Amino acid sequence: MNPNNLEKQEKIRRKFKVFVCYSKEDHEKARILEFVLYEKGFGAHLVDNESHGSFISTHIKETISSSVCFVLISTTNFINSSLINQEIGYAQGKGLQSILLVSAGLLNDVQDVNAKIIVIEFNEDNFRQQCILVANRAEEMAEILDEPIDLEAFLDFYTKLRL
Repeated sequence: MNPNNLEKQEKIRRKFKVFVCYSKEDHEKARILEFVLYEKGFGAHLVDNESHGSFISTHIKETISSSVCFVLISTTNFINSSLINQEIGYAQGKGLQSILLVSAGLLNDVQDVNAKIIVIEFNEDNFRQQCILVANRAEEMAEILDEPIDLEAFLDFYTKLRL
């Protein structure tokens, strides 16, 4: 691999993480996505849906805030919950790209998804290839940001500047 690409990947890996939410039954899929992200130079915050309560915690908020994008792996194992809606809403409020990696059999169930959420359909045969699409989107966001941004601090600074 080109030394410049290795340096770029290491720079991204040190700076940017991707928040991945999934059902604990889909841990293997989450690990595949984690590996694909790692190959692209990203770390991943893997958080299974059952690992936290019914309200979004401060820790989860901080983890989402420190991520470059939010990915939800949606399969038949996934139980839709208000917590997921809270996490997606929080990620979007922070300006993070949200990606729904959805099993082909469930695609009809997500037709009402917010237009700002990228929907990537997968099946068992193309899951890894679709994970590469997710990693490419994360890479686009990292290149746009170049540096992680604390949106709340920026808005606070901008508001004070305008007064």
